Amino acid sequence: MVIGRGGRYAVLRVEVADFSAEPPRLGGFDLDAMSGRGLALVEALSDRWGVETHNSGKRVWFELADSNGG
Repeated sequence: MVIGRGGRYAVLRVEVADFSAEPPRLGGFDLDAMSGRGLALVEALSDRWGVETHNSGKRVWFELADSNGG
């Protein structure tokens, strides 16, 4: 977790890494499935999000910004 402050904004950045090279998929889950909603929640609630690949897998990150400055 990275917390930064610049200008008028405070930003919370959360990163989750794993060792899979499989890219994350947005959507496509069954309504009665017990998993598969993580990226849909990230998409709906975050200000920005993305995926970074690395030699041993990937890192999914999202940012929440406080436009009131804290």
